[in-house]
Amino acid sequence: MTLKKEWCEETVDLEFEDTKLMAPKGWHEVLTWIYGDYKKLPPKENQVPSHSSTEIQIYE
Repeated sequence: MTLKKEWCEETVDLEFEDTKLMAPKGWHEVLTWIYGDYKKLPPKENQVPSHSSTEIQIYE
């Protein structure tokens, strides 16, 4: 996937629950480009996970 350079050149801090996360300044544009209307739930029959079920282990 190719994104516009100006969407990702700068970052902003976004709050999520009790954490601040770094995101591209054009986060809205990125999400819209990838998902369309990302704030609207898809129809019930399309609400299925699209990611793999690979287990991730983090080592110290």
